[in-house]
Amino acid sequence: MFPLKASSNKRFSILRRRIMHAVACSDIDRSIILVFQSRAFLGLLADQFKHLNVIAACEGESEAITALQKQRVGLMVAGDQLKEGRITSLGTRATKIQPNLRMMGILQDPISSHRCTQFHALIADADIGVDEFPVYQGLMAMLTNTQYRSTGILELHAALDLATNSDGSSAIQLTPREHDILRCYSMGLTNREAAQTLGLSTYTVQTYSSDLLAKLGVKNRQKALLKAVSLGISKIAS
Repeated sequence: MFPLKASSNKRFSILRRRIMHAVACSDIDRSIILVFQSRAFLGLLADQFKHLNVIAACEGESEAITALQKQRVGLMVAGDQLKEGRITSLGTRATKIQPNLRMMGILQDPISSHRCTQFHALIADADIGVDEFPVYQGLMAMLTNTQYRSTGILELHAALDLATNSDGSSAIQLTPREHDILRCYSMGLTNREAAQTLGLSTYTVQTYSSDLLAKLGVKNRQKALLKAVSLGISKIAS
């Protein structure tokens, strides 16, 4: 899951030793709960964290909340693609149940990272496997009660800050229907699914979508969401 380059083996060994030392020295409960839609990913993460006590591997928010209500847990690692529920509400509910819980989020859609303020570590899925070993860095942050953001998350936040400080927001005005299309983007709907949701034809949705991308000056949905949120002209539903 986390391929290593020969030149990085030494750094990985050092980080691994630091983690084991942190596990031994930390007074935090060593139990961990994993929350991901993918069973395969759950299995891979359980293997990565085998030196901890993995007490539950859940596919959705409700299942994870039930597990947290039944047993004290020290750590939680969750993805933003869940069988049911959202990582943002999971983080809020989880910390209300167990205020001392330390959490890591692994995000396929990094744009949601600005809403995951409760998480000690946030990692862009695309960063997994790089030489910095972000999952292990995130684990270290949880164990030491510090904060870690992977490279992809930091670059996204920098882009958001740059765009927010620009003067372009007042020049872009979206129609109500274009806001609808953005919300469909944020939900991950295809054009056909968006058409069914909005009661429009697929062709009409495609036309609105093309107009929206042109108005924002971008070429794909991800960049459209990023620019709309960064300019403050759209609030994507949490």
